[in-house]
Amino acid sequence: AAGELGIDPARSWMVGDKSCDAEAGAAAGCRAILVRTGHGRKLPPGADAADDLAAAVERILRERGERLAA
Repeated sequence: AAGELGIDPARSWMVGDKSCDAEAGAAAGCRAILVRTGHGRKLPPGADAADDLAAAVERILRERGERLAA
């Protein structure tokens, strides 16, 4: 699907709320970030996860050297 849609997995992110989502992202060659919503509420306290989707987007943009438009 990535090839058909012209997506570069190395520049893409997988956002999910379960460890299997992060594993799927890694298998596809993407970076992954988990969120503490839905199933993510059960993540252990020390898990590297964003509080919600907005926080995940902010982190992704920060790591890309970008910021959200005001």
